[in-house]
Amino acid sequence: MDPNIEIGLLLSAYGSLLTDNQEDLMEAYYFNDLSLQEIADNAGISKQAVSDQVGKARTKLRKMEDKVHHVEMVLACQSVIEDLDRTVDGLDPEVADQIKPLINQLNTILFKERREG
Repeated sequence: MDPNIEIGLLLSAYGSLLTDNQEDLMEAYYFNDLSLQEIADNAGISKQAVSDQVGKARTKLRKMEDKVHHVEMVLACQSVIEDLDRTVDGLDPEVADQIKPLINQLNTILFKERREG
């Protein structure tokens, strides 16, 4: 998985567990695509301080995922739902019409947090 996508997912899942400063720096770096120097200039701190905080935050996010496996489980569920959706497309339309709402309900339950955040 692309490291930026990985960190984006981890930040979405666990960002609130970081300090406010770390969360702000991570969002600026990964979501707003600012350079370390741009972030440092905006925050009035050194580029090295930004780099250190981003590194510490990245490590904290990965450690949390290693313990909880939330992102891993969500991605696995998403893959199964996509497989189900493709399988249902090959079924009799009457049967598919009964199953599709259940698949949509699963999507709503699993990904509600992501849409609200």
